[in-house]
Amino acid sequence: MSKPRVYLAGPDLFFEDREERYARLRAACAQAGLDAVAPIDGLELHTEGPLPAAEQIYQHNLRLLRICDAVLVNLSPFRGSEPDSGSVFEAAFAYAIGKPVAGWIGDYWHTAERSAMLRKVWHDCDGRARDKLDGGLVEDFGLPANLMLACSFPIMPTAGEAVERLVDAVQPCVGM
Repeated sequence: MSKPRVYLAGPDLFFEDREERYARLRAACAQAGLDAVAPIDGLELHTEGPLPAAEQIYQHNLRLLRICDAVLVNLSPFRGSEPDSGSVFEAAFAYAIGKPVAGWIGDYWHTAERSAMLRKVWHDCDGRARDKLDGGLVEDFGLPANLMLACSFPIMPTAGEAVERLVDAVQPCVGM
């Protein structure tokens, strides 16, 4: 019987310490009885052929998302106050095709707090938080991420807690 496979979505692959990051996530998953799959696993880019590198990576990651049983997504702020857009796409894609998803945000402030910490907000005469750059409203529902993410799947303060949520979600897969 094979362990449920969990796709590791997140910006971790962009960092120099990506191997250590993936090792920690793989260990947490293994301890919980899950097999972690990173987006770079099995990726072989071909310079010959019709598909440019970006398209090859995209197709590879979609294939991994389809064959995995669940997704663990790092939604920590990346290059600003929001999560990595590719990671959000992967989580949303998995959710749309019926895969369990759980995420974590390393700094578990809600979105308005995060924006305020980065000094990117001001308050209008009605007390609503607005973005300093464009004047748009800053979502303030007290959620750790945009409501479309936070209302779709659990978002925890740590990767370990997110792994625990995935174990519960994929439990019916174990023993089949």
